[in-house]
Amino acid sequence: SPIKSLPFSDNFFDLVILNGVLEWVALDEDTILEQHWDGKRAGKTSYRKTPEEMQIEVLKELRRVLKPDGFLYIAIENRYGIQYFLSYPDDHNNVRFVTFLPRFLANIISKYKGKGEYRTYIYSPGQLHNLLKRSNYFNISMYGIFPHYINIKKAFPLNMAKLFKNEIKVVGRLPQILHIFARYLIPGKIAQHTIPSLSAICSKSRDGTEIMPRIQKVLVENRVIDKNENYRLVISNNRYTNYNSTNMVIFKDQTPVYFCKIARDNNCTGLKTEADNLNWVSRLLLESDKKYFQIPSLVYFGEM
Repeated sequence: SPIKSLPFSDNFFDLVILNGVLEWVALDEDTILEQHWDGKRAGKTSYRKTPEEMQIEVLKELRRVLKPDGFLYIAIENRYGIQYFLSYPDDHNNVRFVTFLPRFLANIISKYKGKGEYRTYIYSPGQLHNLLKRSNYFNISMYGIFPHYINIKKAFPLNMAKLFKNEIKVVGRLPQILHIFARYLIPGKIAQHTIPSLSAICSKSRDGTEIMPRIQKVLVENRVIDKNENYRLVISNNRYTNYNSTNMVIFKDQTPVYFCKIARDNNCTGLKTEADNLNWVSRLLLESDKKYFQIPSLVYFGEM
């Protein structure tokens, strides 16, 4: 696989994005999901290395091409994602219940189903964190994502999962009662372990540049928030086209304090109208009895 030996010099990239790729690198044979999803896949009969060993080799190769202050972003399904317990099949071989089983059992079942060896390893949050550490990455920040990393509706620091567990909607055609179970009956303490998808941002160097979301840096640079206080970013819903905004919330500890809307395209003129309206409403309410209102204030509107 070309990803195991990249045609780039050392210290080449500022950022490497590995979005739904790591789980596939332990397969030497060509795999076309559209062709093999419903059918059988003979697969290679034996491998010299485990999937985990091959994944670590790839992660180390990606580390090689990162600059000393570079970052890796990785996104992958959660091995213990709630969707798999509710009968949603493994996203890579269309076999149910194999993701969270011991690997040797998953391998037996995968072969029995005609899908070849079970080598598309995905990981729990702790296992993914450990895999990145073993691949010599540092400053690892873990995030929870739903409904899926290729269609991000919400993304948040993993330890904030209990705040959003009731919003989780499991992908797939599952009965409504199962959605209700997934949303409301999972204890807050285990919510972060059953998030459908995971992402991680980590640095090549132990002393690398601090990992901070860009919008958070803007607020720090403009002295809206203090760099040293515990602020965290949550994507509340993602941009669906270049003409829509991405909506983000800045939390301080467990409390939302800033709501940020960011547009990619200059033609997204709706934000200017919203900013003008917010200023107008603020002035209008200032003339009223303040005790009845919590007046929002516009911190910044402009082009970066």
